[in-house]
Amino acid sequence: MRRELVRELGELKDELARCPADPVAGPPGRRAALVLDAVTELDAFRVVGTGLEADGPVNDQFVSCARSVLEGKRFRATQANPGMHLRLFVPIGPKGNSLALSAASLSPNGPQR
Repeated sequence: MRRELVRELGELKDELARCPADPVAGPPGRRAALVLDAVTELDAFRVVGTGLEADGPVNDQFVSCARSVLEGKRFRATQANPGMHLRLFVPIGPKGNSLALSAASLSPNGPQR
């Protein structure tokens, strides 16, 4: 399912390219990820929330813009069973101003209350 979701997210490249992309200086080795909270529907994955996990600076305008592009989106996911709660971690590039879609990871999040 991760591969399919990454492909679906990749289709938003044009929208994400409009986000502010000024690089942000930071320490080498910093890590940051945009975290997409999602729920599965029949053959779909819907983003119900987004967050940021970062141990260094990122371009806040880029992150805000990317979050607005992704929140509420519904993506095709042919192997999805309705009612699953998932988290998709999408790394933010080393300059804090891009998403590394191909490095995204998916994990179960358990039921949300």
